[in-house]
Amino acid sequence: MSSRRWEDRSTVTVAERPATFEFITEGRVDGRTPMTARWRNRYEIGPTEDGCRVMHSLALVQVTNPLLRLRLPVLRYLAFKVGIPLASSRGLRNLIAMAEAREAIDSRAPGRLAS
Repeated sequence: MSSRRWEDRSTVTVAERPATFEFITEGRVDGRTPMTARWRNRYEIGPTEDGCRVMHSLALVQVTNPLLRLRLPVLRYLAFKVGIPLASSRGLRNLIAMAEAREAIDSRAPGRLAS
């Protein structure tokens, strides 16, 4: 582990309800030679018989001064093919759970029309 801290900010670039949600995340790790990176997260949502299907794609758009562990081929592979996708999928599951909880609350709200 490292004592360095990742700081980021995201900007929504596409929001087409109910089918597409995309945002760019720009992050930085301070140090002698700061690492910066830009990631694109895109969610495409489509209906199914019993709800919906969410497809997530994650792309590294740009990186400068990657940390040593991201420059070594084996460690870079583990980070980009295992670690980062695991963290992203956890975030996706959390977003879906929040959306489902909100829908459950909204569906019980007085005055809501049945669909």
